[in-house]
Amino acid sequence: MTAAETAQAARSEPATSADPKRRGRRRRRRAGGVVAITGIHGVLASGLLRRLEEDDRYERLVLLDVRAPSKPLRKAVFHKIDLTEPVADAMVADVLRREQVETVVHLALRAAPRPLAEDAHELETVGTMYLLNGVADCIARGTPLGKLVTVTTTMVYGADARNPNFLTEDHALWAHPGSGFVRDKIEVEAQLAEFRAEQGLPICVLRPCWTLGGGRASMAARLLGQSPALSVMGFDPLLQLLHDDDLQDIVKRAIDRTYDGAFNLAGGGVLPLSALFRIAGRPVLPLPGPIVYPLASALWRSYGIGTGVSMDFVRHLWVADSERAAHELGFSPRYSTREVAESYGAH
Repeated sequence: MTAAETAQAARSEPATSADPKRRGRRRRRRAGGVVAITGIHGVLASGLLRRLEEDDRYERLVLLDVRAPSKPLRKAVFHKIDLTEPVADAMVADVLRREQVETVVHLALRAAPRPLAEDAHELETVGTMYLLNGVADCIARGTPLGKLVTVTTTMVYGADARNPNFLTEDHALWAHPGSGFVRDKIEVEAQLAEFRAEQGLPICVLRPCWTLGGGRASMAARLLGQSPALSVMGFDPLLQLLHDDDLQDIVKRAIDRTYDGAFNLAGGGVLPLSALFRIAGRPVLPLPGPIVYPLASALWRSYGIGTGVSMDFVRHLWVADSERAAHELGFSPRYSTREVAESYGAH
């Protein structure tokens, strides 16, 4: 008997005990059910899988990726699927139906740019389209699938001198010319918004600011890892940070319950860019805009040094308002922006 058949048989078995406590435990175990996750490698996915493994409410984790997890997971069932393949939508639909998936967590999106990653656009935009095609098939067939959760970034608002002090979720999304990383996230969000309107499926889009914690290749870690750190002469914008643990916690909450819409996520408070460099112990090399922009671009293309996005993100304001997440999701980060920076500096 396959894992899916075993799980289906377990769900169809009648309760054999009259013990109300036992029946209560059974109901709580089924509260989260079966979760499918795309993009299972990386800091966010690793922390999330650990949390789901430890939660008895989740009986099975369906992992969709081109590579199996590096460590065995007790509840996991791995399915090798390349979301860029033309038949990926049919494969996804088949797996979601057979495994009776109730929640899809779409993490097959880059957390940071990679040098010379020509396939990134196809994975994110085409891969998301194929995933949604598979989800639509499940909805049409009346499977238990009831929601989707994904993670993009507050960078989708763009960094601009005209930005308000705090950007809410209602602010227009905008990508800098040549910024494929941000443009792809905006295209993914547009697909999700259209899908929600057509299918009525609750879709929770979490937009975190730059993160720090266990991931040394995050955008903020790359920024603070430069020595000397490049900055635009005459500019010292306020920035936000979010600890990796806080992001993993709120993604887990979005899986535990059902939320719909976009939510900004950031640690409490802000710090000037110069303060972040000082806490990280990095010397700063401020250069005029006409020099630093092409220099940063050349360093990224040739050596993978820097953030991989426009220097506008360390020149202009793009601070996000997390009030909606606090009010609707109960988002309350354990670490402030300063604490996240100090924790990084201490290491």
